Amino acid sequence: MNPIRDAPAQKNMALKTTGNLPGVLDVVVVLCPNIGFGSVFEEYDKNGVYIGGQTRMQAMADLYNTKDTTVHKIIVVGGGLEQADTTKKWLKTKHMRDFLIQHGIPKDDILCVASEPDTLGNFRAIWLTCHQLLDCKTIGILSNQYHLARAIQIATDAQFDWSARFFPLSAEEFANTQATVLPSPQSRSVLDRVIRENQGVKDWRSGTYIRQYDPVTSWRGELS
Repeated sequence: MNPIRDAPAQKNMALKTTGNLPGVLDVVVVLCPNIGFGSVFEEYDKNGVYIGGQTRMQAMADLYNTKDTTVHKIIVVGGGLEQADTTKKWLKTKHMRDFLIQHGIPKDDILCVASEPDTLGNFRAIWLTCHQLLDCKTIGILSNQYHLARAIQIATDAQFDWSARFFPLSAEEFANTQATVLPSPQSRSVLDRVIRENQGVKDWRSGTYIRQYDPVTSWRGELS
């Protein structure tokens, strides 16, 4: 018997679109958009595949500053650079927090969570450090459109026992700043990314996703 695969039905609820976004979000989780080359949030990787990092961060700033929705807290999560240099454990989330502060968001409204550098590691670290804060809350998961299906699939998995309402927030929808230039959904850079993401969703559903069934004792995360 697998303790995760055979777990009881999950209590989490996820909405599939942003069309029913509530007027208040208790927390918005921003998944790390930075590969780690510097303080710049990459829009494309070295092979030209779409990442949308700058769009993702701009979307969080624009969402926070809109009059339509109130965001109480923001969690920025990421990591992995410390694998090569222990002093860089918080570097990705520092860059994210600094960007948001520069766009008028109070520092006290932003929590930084250090994690493994992948989506599963992000949510496991958040669960470890913030699950009491998130329990029974209304939570936005902000990422790029291509990433949301996999992110929501992981966030609402039965291995996490938080009771919460999750709302997927598409960065491409909420980045309202005129300087934001979005690629065509039919461009090669976007289609290549979507192919990878779709495979990730399939792997999760089939139970072959990497580290999907790691024991809880192997999870790591710290809050700053």
